Amino acid sequence: MRRLAILIAAALTISLLTRITFPQTFVYFGILHAVAAASVVGALVLRLNKLTIAILGLVALAFGFIWTSADFDPRWLAWTGFAASPPSSNDFVPVFPWVGLTLLGMAGTRLALARGWLHRARPIDGRIARFLAWAGRHSLPIYLVHQPVLLGVLIPLVELAR
Repeated sequence: MRRLAILIAAALTISLLTRITFPQTFVYFGILHAVAAASVVGALVLRLNKLTIAILGLVALAFGFIWTSADFDPRWLAWTGFAASPPSSNDFVPVFPWVGLTLLGMAGTRLALARGWLHRARPIDGRIARFLAWAGRHSLPIYLVHQPVLLGVLIPLVELAR
């Protein structure tokens, strides 16, 4: 719950800041929103068996790519992924189809655990492992810092190119 609360707070902060900075293309449902939504969906299906989770993942992927409707075009519905023409955004990662990848990942992890595949993997040690572990533990701050740094570099470059 703490992790989810932090994700939601970060997502809402990104929405607020981009609404002020880029009012026409603000982030109304970006990657952090999608990760938070996928976390909730994942928690809801956690007790299901791996085959059921895999089927739900495939259905979510297919449904998200196949079905759209102009009825879902307003921002307050576009986040679902069913919008025919979603409003512009600097970062748009709708629930469908992408929650399907989370579900397939959950099913794949269950399969790997059941088959013992993770125990056969050769562990990585040394500096690379420590760096990867550190980056994994600090992925949200890294993500939040990289955006303004990236924009701080790209915007001046675009202006110079004009």
